[in-house]
Amino acid sequence: MIESANELPVKEIFVLPVDEVLRVVSAIATQLGLSVPPVVEMDYLRSLPPDRFGYAWAKHLDDHNLKPFLEGLRRQQLHDGVHVLTGYNTDTALRAVMRYSSNNEQTNFLNVSD
Repeated sequence: MIESANELPVKEIFVLPVDEVLRVVSAIATQLGLSVPPVVEMDYLRSLPPDRFGYAWAKHLDDHNLKPFLEGLRRQQLHDGVHVLTGYNTDTALRAVMRYSSNNEQTNFLNVSD
């Protein structure tokens, strides 16, 4: 299992499963002191009225059997909220594009700073 950027040649990152890449990104953010405390608290979001963004976010995660990102960069932790705001589904190819876009300043439509 890869634990830091020093253990991963750049070209090899492209063959890793998406979840492993995200785990490595979180580990690197932690090593660099860029991680923030958890942003998403599922119990709180589930307790909100159904017409609230937080409730819709929790329902989206629950409906798709997903777990929120609880570590790493704020932008990474807010990723699944973008699906709710934009209406994009969670298929693998689209998730990869959204993840790339959220880390690329030229295509970052949400522009949430870390």
